[in-house]
Amino acid sequence: LNKVICTANNNNFIRNSSSTSNDAKEHKSNQHMKLALLTMGELLHISRPLYWSYQIKQYHHDQKQPQSKYLKKNSKIELLKPLLKSFLMDVLSHYCTKLALSNNEAAATTTASNKMQPSMTNTSTVDEIQRRKMRWMLYLLRSPIWDLFTKPMSISLSKVAKYILPSWIGRPLVHYVLDVVLYWQRHHFMLES
Repeated sequence: LNKVICTANNNNFIRNSSSTSNDAKEHKSNQHMKLALLTMGELLHISRPLYWSYQIKQYHHDQKQPQSKYLKKNSKIELLKPLLKSFLMDVLSHYCTKLALSNNEAAATTTASNKMQPSMTNTSTVDEIQRRKMRWMLYLLRSPIWDLFTKPMSISLSKVAKYILPSWIGRPLVHYVLDVVLYWQRHHFMLES
């Protein structure tokens, strides 16, 4: 009877130690995946302004070349493609970083080795991710979107607001809001290009 119990205990020990070994390997591979996602997110965040600046430089270089009036008139539309790629880089960067850090949250509470790694429980990390996401609003103030959509839409909305709101508050309020939007477009739209 003792032999059977010892054999059974040894089998359980072998099974437990092999499952622990598999858990450690899985945890290590999961950590590598998180690090790869975090690195990819940060590289996209860093390279996006470089990509946008390069595309603007190419755009201005192409504008100096002789073209027909039709091409110059529709040249703002040509900037939409790089702008959309730049925005996509921002969104992909955000989701890679958030995925890497949100997966890290559960692991950060279980092991002491993760204390040096950023996680979603760290307030400065959460604030930085939120700040980056709020910067997406600046796309509405950048060149092709501003010229094609934001400026005409804000002017149209200001005309409608003048008729809806009482005249003693409508006109000053509309002028103030338009001045603030124009100020932000002129002075702050190039933040993090």
